[in-house]
Amino acid sequence: MADRAAARFVTLTKTHPLRALVTEEYHGEAPLHRISLARLTPRQREKVKGPLVDNTLVCPQISEPIAPVPPQAQPGL
Repeated sequence: MADRAAARFVTLTKTHPLRALVTEEYHGEAPLHRISLARLTPRQREKVKGPLVDNTLVCPQISEPIAPVPPQAQPGL
């Protein structure tokens, strides 16, 4: 299930609020939150656990592009 959560995270829009809490490479166009993972020191990052941290570790392993809205779900195309 954790891998599925990471796959869902990849499909979030670039301005989704959750993106403001992760590292620089995944925050997209959302402004970084003041307590985001990107603003923590390396020592603080080592202590943080949770689904967002897991997603940032699993996301680089996703090699297949995932469309948030696949063409089959768009009538008329």
